Amino acid sequence: MTRTLSLVVLLPTCFMLQLAHAQSTFGDLRGTTRDPSGLVLPQSVVTVHSLEESNDRQIVSGDDGSFAVQNLQPGHYQLTAAKEGFQNSPAIKVELSARQSLRVDITLDIEAQSQTIEVVGSPDVQRKTR
Repeated sequence: MTRTLSLVVLLPTCFMLQLAHAQSTFGDLRGTTRDPSGLVLPQSVVTVHSLEESNDRQIVSGDDGSFAVQNLQPGHYQLTAAKEGFQNSPAIKVELSARQSLRVDITLDIEAQSQTIEVVGSPDVQRKTR
């Protein structure tokens, strides 16, 4: 009798927990950071900026370049990525809906490098010998 009563109490509770989980309004953004040739960029810092709330969440991409930012409220977001030796990515604006898993891949261009070589010396002066 006790087992039957326990089942009668536990089953509706489990059902309610599952229903509450399915009603979540959160979404997530996920993707991969890459270089211009398409190779993955591990350890890139990805910033997700909420345009409505004006706050940031940062995550570092994994060894395979992948990132995931979970439990985001529906709304408008701006994504950027940064990595040493690369230019910061241009901002990507997205709209996230409730319960949506939105994929956004980010490409970072190689940072332009320049060198300046300065040569200092005196001009050739021809001496006349007498």
